[in-house]
Amino acid sequence: MSGVEILSQQTVPIYETNWWLVVGIIVLICVLYFAACLILDKHTCIDVDIDVVDVLVICVVCILLFGFIFTKQTSEYIEYKVTVDDSVSFSAFKNRYEILGEDGKVYTVKEKSDENGELND
Repeated sequence: MSGVEILSQQTVPIYETNWWLVVGIIVLICVLYFAACLILDKHTCIDVDIDVVDVLVICVVCILLFGFIFTKQTSEYIEYKVTVDDSVSFSAFKNRYEILGEDGKVYTVKEKSDENGELND
C-alpha cells in the first residue's frame, strides 16, 4: 500500500493446546491410581497423609506439564512495524490492516484475512 512504510517485520507463531486431551490424561491417571489402590491394598493408598493443598499443587503441575507437551503450532502470521504517511486514508489503512499496537507514529499491524484465512488484497 503506497504511503505505508514498513520498518520491520517478524513472523509470530500461533499455538493451540488440546485441553480436553490434557484433562482426560490426568483423569485417566487418577482413575488408574485409585483402581490400583483398590486391587492391591486399600489401606496403603488411603492412609497416606496428603493435604488438599498438596493434591491441588500436583494437579496444577500436571496440567501445566501436559499443557506444554500437547501444545502445537497451528499457524503463524507476519507482524509489521509501519509508519503511515498523511496521504493515506486511515479508513483504507484499517480496512487492510488490523492494528495490534501503537507507539507514537509507529503502528504494529498485521494484514487482515477473510473467513478462509486468505489475505485481503
